[in-house]
Amino acid sequence: MRIALTGTLGSGKSTALSIFTEHGFSTIDCDSIVKELINSDLPTGQSLKDHFGKEICKSEDLIDTRALADIVFNNPEELKWLEALLHPKVRSVWTSQLEEHPDQDWVVEIPLLFENHLEDTWDHTVCLLTNDKIQLERLEAKGYTLEQAQARIKQQMPSEEKAARADFVITNNGSLDALKEQIIILINSIIKH
Repeated sequence: MRIALTGTLGSGKSTALSIFTEHGFSTIDCDSIVKELINSDLPTGQSLKDHFGKEICKSEDLIDTRALADIVFNNPEELKWLEALLHPKVRSVWTSQLEEHPDQDWVVEIPLLFENHLEDTWDHTVCLLTNDKIQLERLEAKGYTLEQAQARIKQQMPSEEKAARADFVITNNGSLDALKEQIIILINSIIKH
């Protein structure tokens, strides 16, 4: 079984992914693939340095992902350039992992699932839905300023639209236990079909 998990920034995708892992699913976090590519894949890192210059560099080897994000989330053309560089590479990583282990049940966290029209390749799509207040609180707890959080949220499809397109919606406005309970119900529902 192959499930795509999506939701806006701060909706709790990483937490949900860990719960799926606890229940026997193999999981892939596309945000982690991006971070790895940016600082461990030499051609990707070089392309970024050539394009954006020294202002995104923490050191000669390390790219400051927050500085990079501040540039692209305030400039749609730069965001488009970055996505054109990274998305095919990210897709290649998770596609090869799924192909190498076709007998496993997978949940792949893809923040821009619907924006990139990737929903048709999955058995099920799941959207995490969080209200605006909680979303901003979570992002501020992660160290984002209100302006940074709003700039990032503005670049994504509205959460209600993602929810309308998904096969299943999980509301993540409450406790960790409430999230776990919903995911267990979802897993049992999917397995029975």
